[in-house]
Amino acid sequence: MQLDQKNGIFLSKILITLILQTILTFTILKYSSKHVNLGIFSIILSMFTIIVSLGFIMLPYVNIYVKFLLFSIVSVMMGLILSSDIVRKSVSDETINRAILSTIGIFTCMFVLGMVLTISGHDLSLFGIYLFILLSILLIFQLLSLFYTFSDKTYMIWNYIGLFLFSIYVVYDLNIILLKRPFGEDYVSSSIGLYLDFINIFERLLNSKK
Repeated sequence: MQLDQKNGIFLSKILITLILQTILTFTILKYSSKHVNLGIFSIILSMFTIIVSLGFIMLPYVNIYVKFLLFSIVSVMMGLILSSDIVRKSVSDETINRAILSTIGIFTCMFVLGMVLTISGHDLSLFGIYLFILLSILLIFQLLSLFYTFSDKTYMIWNYIGLFLFSIYVVYDLNIILLKRPFGEDYVSSSIGLYLDFINIFERLLNSKK
């Protein structure tokens, strides 16, 4: 792949979208963790709103500006859910700030690695099945943790596995976006996966710094 003007503009739109949406998420997180206390019903409603909004974003015939608005709604709801988790766990502002900075550092490094591999012509699509299997195992563990109590050591091991997985997903998602263009020139839909990678890395780092 060559990073020509067309690809450069497309990548720039993705980056700008990511930056704006992550800023919105963490602005909401910072504010609501001090002024808003969500109940279980509000959390469920926020999760439902995220799922519905993501579903509409992925539809090919939805206007790009409407998609961006829906993405903003997702970012707000995600900030509210994260802040609720932070309040419940009594996480300090210092811990939150360290987790944010560490997330930016990891995401940037993996993004650059993804760019290098993509420009070098490496197609990582074959690794998708292995990443999906590992993600499925991780989700199963998280579901089991709702019903069974695991030791702190076991929980932290899986937390670091999740951190590794979503860091690798940054490289993989970027590679697929630029080489395969699954959403064509739709930079909003293309940036969703990377946004979720960023949020998941942040959550894992936050848990590891408790």
